[in-house]
Amino acid sequence: MTIQDVAKLMHLSRDVVKEIHLKHLERRYRRPSSRGVESIGIDEFSVRSGHVYKTIVVDLILGRILHTGDGKGADALDEFWKRMRKEGVSIRYVATDMSSAFAKSVRDNAPDAIFVFDLFHVIKLINDTLDMIRRELVSREVDPAKRRLIKGSRFLLLANSENIVNHNGMSKLQLAVKIKCVTPDT
Repeated sequence: MTIQDVAKLMHLSRDVVKEIHLKHLERRYRRPSSRGVESIGIDEFSVRSGHVYKTIVVDLILGRILHTGDGKGADALDEFWKRMRKEGVSIRYVATDMSSAFAKSVRDNAPDAIFVFDLFHVIKLINDTLDMIRRELVSREVDPAKRRLIKGSRFLLLANSENIVNHNGMSKLQLAVKIKCVTPDT
């Protein structure tokens, strides 16, 4: 029910119901304790179609949200680090995306922490670099058969290792070479 509906049903003002609701939310969802937190993840997300950003800090062991800040820069983490110092929390492990602002904030506030980039962003960087190299090779290659082979190798290069070999024991790369070099482009 909406606050207005509850107010009508209970014969109370909307403000009274809203105040009761807020007190309940504060009791039930107050800031989680940071006691025992050693491993955190820091990331940003967009709200309102990407025009407004928020920064989030998560306890990587328990999955609790420890902090949300406005923006996606180091200043979005200032209150979090202040609270960690005040509560005597020593962060041992930090995972973030490749944001230089987050990296600087971690170095400044948890210099002894082991700092890692999250897997998604590392793999994305590898894939982007691999694509750039592949495109460069295609642009330099003069033999049309080799160009087709390099151009068609993207998904082979990105495939999981268990998907590389077919049921006949032939690697998909060998098969691609055989098909691309025999079959002319139509």
